[in-house]
Amino acid sequence: MIGKAKSIAHTANAVDYAVKKNGAEIIDKRMVVGESGVEIAAEFRVFQDLNHSTKNKSISMVLSPEPEDGRKLGNTEFRNIANEFLSGMGLEEHQAIVVKHTDRNHAHLHIICNRIDSSGGTYKDKFIGKKAQRIADVVAGSLGLIRARVVRDLKKKSSLQLRNEIYRLHKEAMNSMPMDFTQYVDVMISKGVDIEPAVNKKGKLQGFRVRYQGQSFKASEVDRNMSFSKLTFTHNTKIGSTPTIRKMQGRKNGLSL
Repeated sequence: MIGKAKSIAHTANAVDYAVKKNGAEIIDKRMVVGESGVEIAAEFRVFQDLNHSTKNKSISMVLSPEPEDGRKLGNTEFRNIANEFLSGMGLEEHQAIVVKHTDRNHAHLHIICNRIDSSGGTYKDKFIGKKAQRIADVVAGSLGLIRARVVRDLKKKSSLQLRNEIYRLHKEAMNSMPMDFTQYVDVMISKGVDIEPAVNKKGKLQGFRVRYQGQSFKASEVDRNMSFSKLTFTHNTKIGSTPTIRKMQGRKNGLSL
């Protein structure tokens, strides 16, 4: 689950965006009774008028469970998520409205909260974005939901596996002793790896990206030994020379010149 938060000045606009979205549903209110941006902003101002020094007097937050979790959760579970999150953020005693969105088959919450408490005190918002990420991750773990950290680790592992596979194919291509970069490209394409050359203003090759199984990487991101400057070929034509570029311009598969 991903959590986002930032302090805002325009309460009414934030609330209207949340509640007027197609399919939006208000699932909880905290110390407010209104449902429109104007109404909620007016209720927030009761406490905000006690504070004349703070500029951004409201907080906009978004909680996004992984789509797999979101499809399973009902309003009761979403309210519980919001409660746990607000408590973890230290905002459980602040006015707030909680709205669920289900657009794009991705259920998530928008929470607009009063940054000013009933005594006129200001909630400290230093590093509030990072705090929201951390608390959302803690809440996800405590409620048995998929944690953002786990998703990041899985993506990182998947990326590493892809890069290792690309580098293996690259070594196979180089072991076939291609005469030049054009021939190298053809060999890589035959192995299912598309090559996207980077050409400078003078029309010379200066690097390339590889695309494999829907993922794209700079060659140097795959492995430092795969960087453009370290490629060597059997033909004595300079890699970035005009003849090499011309040969490649006729290629369509995997090339973006």
